[in-house]
Amino acid sequence: MAGARTLSRACTSTGAGRDCGACVFSVRRILCESVESEADHGLATTPAEVDREAS
Repeated sequence: MAGARTLSRACTSTGAGRDCGACVFSVRRILCESVESEADHGLATTPAEVDREAS
């Protein structure tokens, strides 16, 4: 998942969500936490962008 900035890319690179999809919520939470941390350090991606990609 290293480097993934969207839920779609994280799921593609890890295989998350291919079976029942229950883990996708955990992946999304982890990704949002990571993006929030990056935003605190001045990087461009925001949790709202993750939400749009998750749709």
